[in-house]
Amino acid sequence: MNANSLVNTSGSLDVKTKVSGGITKDVSGLSQTYLISGVNDNSLVNVSGSLDVKVKDKISITKDVSGLSQTYIISGVNDNSLINTSGSLDVKVKDNNCITKDVYGLSQTYLISGVNANSLINTSGSLDVKTKVSGGITKDVSGLSQTYLISGVNDYGRVNVSGSLDVKVKANNCITKNVSGLSQTYLISGVNVNSLVNTSGSLDVKVKDNSGITKDVYGLSQTYLISGIDTGTLTKSTGGELKLKDNVYNPRITTINNTTSTVFVKSTISLSFDKDTITFTEGSKAKQYRDESQTFRNSPEDFKNDAQQVKTHQQIR
Repeated sequence: MNANSLVNTSGSLDVKTKVSGGITKDVSGLSQTYLISGVNDNSLVNVSGSLDVKVKDKISITKDVSGLSQTYIISGVNDNSLINTSGSLDVKVKDNNCITKDVYGLSQTYLISGVNANSLINTSGSLDVKTKVSGGITKDVSGLSQTYLISGVNDYGRVNVSGSLDVKVKANNCITKNVSGLSQTYLISGVNVNSLVNTSGSLDVKVKDNSGITKDVYGLSQTYLISGIDTGTLTKSTGGELKLKDNVYNPRITTINNTTSTVFVKSTISLSFDKDTITFTEGSKAKQYRDESQTFRNSPEDFKNDAQQVKTHQQIR
């Protein structure tokens, strides 16, 4: 075992302690106390082996069972702003000035030495706004308020009713007024009887019956008034809807006619009104030319036949 820390007493192991070394032992075990061999004489003091804080008499640090405490030691103050009353520091205030003090602390009020007599008034040291009687400005606990001071009005556009300004309107005119304000309606003295009608002062558009123009809650609307149509190219439904015939641009020819004319004219080709029949008319000129051509065509044949007959007669001879 280590002879510096342990000892064997009759076969029993024990902790070795130094006399006056700060460590003691009993049945409860080991305990340590701080061994004080010396202290700083400026801050500490050893009283019967008990270490204590050394304090100077008449300074700002004191001690009791609760511990150390500090108070400010006042040796001097600024005479202009502070005062030392029995060692208690206090703020120095001037009498009849704007700074006062109580248990809650310092407070400031405005020191009024003079006011502008035109706009302010000093009543027992309390500053107040000066208002002119009947000047349009009033005051109460809520503050200042302004009303417009009306001394006169334009007789044409406004009227003064017990100091209250109102708009002047002409009777039986187009401008009226109520609690909501002014409103305007159109004043109709006359209308054009050809296009407008006045019904109990309400202006309305005048429309002619069956003229193609109708009106409802949405306004005016126009439809095309059809009195007659070209039946060759157009068709009209029962609802008055106008349509183009299908065969105007794409005619469907179902019949072809061939005729002749006794009039001495050229031949013609014509299309019927319904675009379904085509007619070829051979004029008398064309017929004459055709007949003459036929004659000329037949003459060579006749000459041929005549020559054939002459040849046959010669052979018989």
